[in-house]
Amino acid sequence: MMRRHDPQTGEDGFQLLLTEVTDHVGELIAEFERETEDYGLRCWS
Repeated sequence: MMRRHDPQTGEDGFQLLLTEVTDHVGELIAEFERETEDYGLRCWS
């Protein structure tokens, strides 16, 4: 969802992560750092 062009869909995807983030902090940080295609998505980290 976070890669969608619709800003609200992207935000909804980000909000879904908030419910799971404590269990996957390290993995999420690594993925945000590897992001090369979407600068806006990378800036959310």
